[in-house]
Amino acid sequence: ESQPPIMLLRSAWPGQQRFGTIIWSGDTMSTFETLKNSIAAGLNIQLSGIAWWTTDIGGYKGGDPKSEEFNELIVRWFQYGATCPIFRQHGHRQTEPWLLRNDSYKMVVDIIKMRTSW
Repeated sequence: ESQPPIMLLRSAWPGQQRFGTIIWSGDTMSTFETLKNSIAAGLNIQLSGIAWWTTDIGGYKGGDPKSEEFNELIVRWFQYGATCPIFRQHGHRQTEPWLLRNDSYKMVVDIIKMRTSW
């Protein structure tokens, strides 16, 4: 038996939860302000009855895996992302966790292990 398709969308409309859609934040910036806005957006989307929400963990644009500020941001974003229905990292940069500083890499690995143990 075939499964219905799943669509990853940047926008929403009333009743779309019936059609296998996942709302995603779109191409966002790698900033703490964007992370803050993503949390509010995810809560509002889910309160609107749309269960499937995701964001680009770490933001899509910007972010340097060697930067101390970005390392803090990516760890915090992984913490948030672990609580979202869809857990995914994506960005217009090298996104592999092993490119992060050692302490950040270990924290991200722990978050991934926690998420996959549920």
